[in-house]
Amino acid sequence: GADERQRAEALVALAADARKFYAGLLGPAPETQVRLVGVRRGAGFEMAGTLLVDHAVFRRTKTDSVTALQIAEAVARLWVGGARGIEGAGAGAVREGLPRFLATLFLEQQFGRDVADKERTRIAVQYAPYARRDASLAENSPALETYFNTAANKGALVWRVVMNAVGRDPFLAALRRELSKEGAGQVSLASLRAALAEGGPAGF
Repeated sequence: GADERQRAEALVALAADARKFYAGLLGPAPETQVRLVGVRRGAGFEMAGTLLVDHAVFRRTKTDSVTALQIAEAVARLWVGGARGIEGAGAGAVREGLPRFLATLFLEQQFGRDVADKERTRIAVQYAPYARRDASLAENSPALETYFNTAANKGALVWRVVMNAVGRDPFLAALRRELSKEGAGQVSLASLRAALAEGGPAGF
């Protein structure tokens, strides 16, 4: 119906705003088109710019924070793992954690500090049950049962700590250089640590 069409247009506009935001932080946007597909099962799955969202979001009067975060993460992955591949030890902290962290920056710009802080608190709460038994970022891998929680949630929390230690501008400048299309080879946790160390203490 008309209402669902308007909600779909609002979600597409949100994705476009996220794309513009990341372009300002990380450089020109990759050519990949973002697609939002309503499903009854499998919501949250994303690949190559296509994100599966719960079909119910098209009937809600406003966008909930979980859906906004999912869309923002999907768009961030056009840069993180899109323009350049991700490899090496601790790849999950980059592939999963960095887009979630960047998504919280977008939420803060788009909806305000309070909304972003609530999402950061939710991320911390989701990670908390695994805090005593997860592997280090460099050792974390999909073979571990804790991986899919900790790679995204702990990763996002650690990237925030690192940005605060290095400084927002040097942090984003290093990301922009590493994720640039002009960069050679692939991105790794080690290469990001080296780039960030040039601007201050990369404390992880």
